[in-house]
Amino acid sequence: MSRLNRWYVSVLALLVFIVTPVQAGEVAALEARIASLEGELAALRSLVEAMAPPLEDYDTLPTTEEVVAARQATSEPVTRTSPDGLRYQGFIQLDSLVTHYSDGRPAGSGIEDFLIPSDIPVGPDSSDSFRSTNMSAKTTRFAFATDHATTAGHVSSLVELDFALSSQGNERISNSWSSRLRHAYVDWQLSEQNSLLAGQTWTTFMRAEARPALWDMTGSVGQTFNRQPLIRWRHNRWSLALENPATRLDGVPYEREQRAWPDFVVRYDGEAGALGWTAAGLIRQLNYREEMQSGPTREDDAVGYALSVAGNWRLGPNDFRFMLNAGDALGRYMGLNAFSDGVVTPDGQIETYDQVGGLISWSRHLTPRWQAGIALSGAWADVPSEEVYDSAGLLPDHYASGHFNLWYRPTASLALGSEYIRAVKRLENGNSGSLDRLMLSVRYNLK
Repeated sequence: MSRLNRWYVSVLALLVFIVTPVQAGEVAALEARIASLEGELAALRSLVEAMAPPLEDYDTLPTTEEVVAARQATSEPVTRTSPDGLRYQGFIQLDSLVTHYSDGRPAGSGIEDFLIPSDIPVGPDSSDSFRSTNMSAKTTRFAFATDHATTAGHVSSLVELDFALSSQGNERISNSWSSRLRHAYVDWQLSEQNSLLAGQTWTTFMRAEARPALWDMTGSVGQTFNRQPLIRWRHNRWSLALENPATRLDGVPYEREQRAWPDFVVRYDGEAGALGWTAAGLIRQLNYREEMQSGPTREDDAVGYALSVAGNWRLGPNDFRFMLNAGDALGRYMGLNAFSDGVVTPDGQIETYDQVGGLISWSRHLTPRWQAGIALSGAWADVPSEEVYDSAGLLPDHYASGHFNLWYRPTASLALGSEYIRAVKRLENGNSGSLDRLMLSVRYNLK
């Protein structure tokens, strides 16, 4: 036997000498210890599983918009997952838009990011068309929300920002768009029946849940869409609100000289099985003041009204939503101020006119990951005659829009989709313009 082999045998013999007494004398003790550790590990695993939140179906995961909408529709506080009652929410979104305008290039830049009906160009020569391509992440949004239980009731809040309609930044180099305020409110739940909300959020006149599920942020031309500062008292299904006033006449906003009373809204939320619906009424005072270079100051005020009925109905994989609005002062509350609140007559008086708008939408989950939808909408106005308003022929009297979209959700947080938008604007003099848009988007929900 070689010297190397004798060394291996010696080492092996030494190891056997050391290990053998341990195995012979402590096997029972080691087996008992292992059994004890296995029991402790099983108990720890049961405890962790009990504390972990249940897995959620991605079809039920709410977007930021749905969280805000639900917060307006129920008196129950939003559940928060963090121990201190603070959570963040929002999404990252990229939109790629290719748009064809039938009557030339639009004057405003906002319509390049989402549909603004009043900005659709209308010209006498319909052959002067324009096409644009725009990619943007401005609709990305971020929010902090809180919910705390106190001796005086639940107190919740939300602050949300996005980057749309920013005047900062440029598309040539940095695209450094500044943030803007969307929602900022505190909601005090005094009891199961009563709550008080103060801050900036969706107007009480609007049922947020009735908005169609669209990739375009602003949506259909005939729907209510408005966020503003307000104070809202809710009692069971009834809501009363005082909201910030603003007047737009002849296409001119009068905000610096605003002396009107707050807009007053009364609302009732009802249910009928899977159908949720809202009936709301609005009374507002319109007001303007114009300093004249020669002659006395022109000013006037008038009172207008509006009514809205809206709802949403979930039937299996199908989701139906509808909205109908009417009144003589819908103005800025519908279609992003598609119509003015009124006009100023030659003698300086405010003249309101009847307006009506609505929408109907349907979406369906084709599979657990695929969803398709359609939304059709229209808005009409009974424009004053030229005897009442000299430029009546240049006022819009009709809008129409159609949205056709597709959603694909490969994971609970990630969504990809496309949307085709067709929108038409017609003036009282008969001229009209249209917009055709193909939109491709990617959204990642922050969890």
